[in-house]
Amino acid sequence: MDRIIQLGLNGYKRRKESRNDCLVQSGHAEIEGDQLLFIYGNALEVLNNVEFQKTVVQISFQYVRFDNIISPSNISKLKRFVNLKRLLFQDNNIYSFIQISKLEALQTLTSLSIENNEVSDTVLLRTFIVYRFPNVTEINGESVSDSDKHKAR
Repeated sequence: MDRIIQLGLNGYKRRKESRNDCLVQSGHAEIEGDQLLFIYGNALEVLNNVEFQKTVVQISFQYVRFDNIISPSNISKLKRFVNLKRLLFQDNNIYSFIQISKLEALQTLTSLSIENNEVSDTVLLRTFIVYRFPNVTEINGESVSDSDKHKAR
């Protein structure tokens, strides 16, 4: 708890907001060891934290509406995370490949996980990610193989 207060995260809990903004009405963010950032619900303002932008390697979004994550203002904030390598999405209402393609602006990504979303069950998800994100070497915890690359071409 002291670490959360020290990093200023205790102020990221929010009161009820529009139901359209998020899958849950409140939000929470946690940082683990300076490199892992966990964002739950309606707490995207944590992306403004300059200290996190310098050190965070992985961001996990759970119960955050994907359309809010990929808004132009939030994509530009994510671009400021200079060491960002991994993104994890769980329960974010991702329903199309077009939504996922908005993440192409994040050139440093090497790992992408998409779980418990409508697109998670599609046959072509892995192939689409391999094709559109050539720097990604891991998808949903599995390494990208030469066979995956050949199939994507």
